[in-house]
Amino acid sequence: MRLSILSALAILLAISCVTVLDAEELIIQGAQVKLKRYVKVPVREAGILIKLNVKAGDMVDAGDVIAQIEDELYNLNQQIDELEYQHAALSSTNDVNKRFAEKSQEVSLAVLERSKQAVARYEKSISKTELEKLRLESERDGLAFEQAEMEIQLAKLDAELKSKELAVSKLKLDYRTIAAPFNGMVVETFPQEGEWVNTGDPVVRIIDLDTLHVEAAVDASMYDSSLVGKKINFIAKLPGRDREETFEGVIDFVNPEIEPVGDRITIQAEIINRMQMLRPGTKGSLKILLD
Repeated sequence: MRLSILSALAILLAISCVTVLDAEELIIQGAQVKLKRYVKVPVREAGILIKLNVKAGDMVDAGDVIAQIEDELYNLNQQIDELEYQHAALSSTNDVNKRFAEKSQEVSLAVLERSKQAVARYEKSISKTELEKLRLESERDGLAFEQAEMEIQLAKLDAELKSKELAVSKLKLDYRTIAAPFNGMVVETFPQEGEWVNTGDPVVRIIDLDTLHVEAAVDASMYDSSLVGKKINFIAKLPGRDREETFEGVIDFVNPEIEPVGDRITIQAEIINRMQMLRPGTKGSLKILLD
């Protein structure tokens, strides 16, 4: 019996938090600000943390270097791969053998053709054995030309392979540098400089204070996903200010799951936190503009 009374009171309290002004507006009391984007920035390559550039409370921009893993060996590997790529690229453009084989083939063909003409004029001027030797030399020079072409193609493939290996080396080196994924505030750091960190270990936790979520609950029997895209106003009294502040936003998510107590569904609205005045956890009223 006691549980039933408590349940009834909870339902009445939930209903009392929602006020419908008219058909165009719905006001919900007790809406709460939540983080929309936050992340524990991980280590991408294991090693010793040689530099931690931030501390809790620091503001960072996307791309800022926040930590560095030892990278001397990776720097050397990249330099080696760079030299090997340059060597392979130079070899792929070297066509000296091809040009020499082409000239040799032209000469041997010309000699063979003149020999054939001489035999046509005077049958015994050149022996059949000599003529076969000339024909063989011509074919050999032709095969040498094909071989030179094949070597150039293989050199180009080798240059492409070295290019990929160089790209891998650069990527591995980049993985030793840990950068901020978005603009935000560092709220927590984990390892200290000089510690060994494994792949996937978190280095810092960053939260986005520019774009936040406001979360509230509405009657599931009256509202559904059609609320997505509706404009909202979030009104809250902030510390140190003598008046309420209003923040505009748009509903971007309606949870399809109905809460067992009160038959409500949770909605989320994205708001721009101008001048970062709002803090996660702040409570206020949410006005949904239904029209």
